[in-house]
Amino acid sequence: MKHKTLIRDSALPALVLFLGLGFGAVACEHDCDACGHDAPAAPHDVTLELFKSGVHLTWEDASDDEDSFIVERWARSAAAVQYDGSGKLSAGLARPSEGQTFGVHFVELVELPENTEDYFDDDVDVGLTYAYRIRAVNGAGSSLSEEVEITVP
Repeated sequence: MKHKTLIRDSALPALVLFLGLGFGAVACEHDCDACGHDAPAAPHDVTLELFKSGVHLTWEDASDDEDSFIVERWARSAAAVQYDGSGKLSAGLARPSEGQTFGVHFVELVELPENTEDYFDDDVDVGLTYAYRIRAVNGAGSSLSEEVEITVP
């Protein structure tokens, strides 16, 4: 349940606000040093279903105090280099751990409202492998779901 908290019991919050440090005597929705909230529980059971027009993501909302969900994605392309343990590396790259992938960078696709449990990604290309994860967010922080992958044939 959303609520707002205004801190007024000391001069310190006003000073912090004046200095622009981003917390203190401000109305907040779950920015919760004052009210004791934690980051929301991570979404779980993320599933992907491939359609001709894109990828449908679904997940279980594990919290009742998120403000939003952020869908994040990366695509494995020719720029990604995977180390398979054989000792072969691309020139100039440090040795990764077994199974680690170079070139993996999750980007935010969309921010969705609280209590959302699905999203349709219609911006996918044939021949690429995509990994998705869902971030539950509130003013106290965020929590990530597991990562799931799908290859678009």
